[in-house]
Amino acid sequence: MKEEHKNYPEKIFHKFFINNPSQCLRGAEILGSEVVLHKALKLLSRDFLESKKGRTHGIGRIDIIFRSCSVEYIAEIKYYPYSNNEFWDALKVVGYAAYFNWIKDCQCKYKPAILMPIEKIKLEHQIVAGRLGITLFGITKEQNNFKLKKITDTPIWKQNI
Repeated sequence: MKEEHKNYPEKIFHKFFINNPSQCLRGAEILGSEVVLHKALKLLSRDFLESKKGRTHGIGRIDIIFRSCSVEYIAEIKYYPYSNNEFWDALKVVGYAAYFNWIKDCQCKYKPAILMPIEKIKLEHQIVAGRLGITLFGITKEQNNFKLKKITDTPIWKQNI
């Protein structure tokens, strides 16, 4: 990790969540972090299968994989510095989840999720996330601890408010 990125709030939250998952989200369990998604042709190549020497390049990197309430999530973390563009950039998590489910050929299907500051979650984010099947988790900071709050999976337009 580059020295100037060590103190980014996003990296601090990421590390805190990895080390204290159930403190952030009751019953949460970390299944993976910074998971590289390799190119399909590379995965199928004999050289890759026989030797995993050196650094391999992938099509992307999953920030975190975690389980909460028997649901397994592949998540993008977008924390400070935060602009509205961060949410739109995080939509790649839909493709990451689909690709990961394909390469793992798993019975359980990982759901895409975006973790972002709760005060930055707008109605438009909830609508788009709902339509795309993305679960939003709002990040709050209480003293030196972080908490995650699951934003309902029910799209805002279908809720009885």
